[in-house]
Amino acid sequence: MARLEDYINNHRDEFDTETPSEEHFKKFEQKLNFVSINHTPTKRRLPWGNIAAVSFLVAASSLLFIKLYQPEEEYSKNIKVIKSTYNEVLDQKYKQINIAVDRLPESAKRDFEKKIEDIKKQTIIMEQNSRYGGDNPRIRQSLILHYRKTDKILTRMAIQAEKNEVLTNK
Repeated sequence: MARLEDYINNHRDEFDTETPSEEHFKKFEQKLNFVSINHTPTKRRLPWGNIAAVSFLVAASSLLFIKLYQPEEEYSKNIKVIKSTYNEVLDQKYKQINIAVDRLPESAKRDFEKKIEDIKKQTIIMEQNSRYGGDNPRIRQSLILHYRKTDKILTRMAIQAEKNEVLTNK
């Protein structure tokens, strides 16, 4: 294609040997006048269909965005009740252990604090996992089981801390 175009450009004078007749120019002018006479400026109308479609898309995407990114309640009602009930019990155990541990030597105190810190981390992980389960009975059961086992462990730790306190004070 480029070769043909180059050939035409290089040999233009061979192709432009005749000029159009006067009649051709008159016909061309008549067509131009006919187009300009028939083309009267019209009042510009708003494309209501396009505006309605855009408005619908904006409204739908806004509702979808609100639905997807609206923060839901962190925990279901049942999980909240379980969490608050057991956390009250566990807080009492932590306080009881802390009172007994405060009177122990530093090495024993550090051991108890590390164990308590590990237990609290595990509890936080369990609570975070229960947040995403909604009101699933299995998740409720596993959370209750975790709290019960934690309560037993803390009870044993409290007893052990009190025994160590008694032995230290003798």
